[in-house]
Amino acid sequence: MSRSKAAALVMAAGAGERLGSRTPKQYLPLAGGPNALRRAI
Repeated sequence: MSRSKAAALVMAAGAGERLGSRTPKQYLPLAGGPNALRRAI
């Protein structure tokens, strides 16, 4: 039996105050690509 890799992204949105952005975290680019919200849909 082969092993497969799995990953999970916990969608926990917030205001992002500690991040220092006026944009909510779920709308910011993730790893240079689409934002987390777009990747989850």
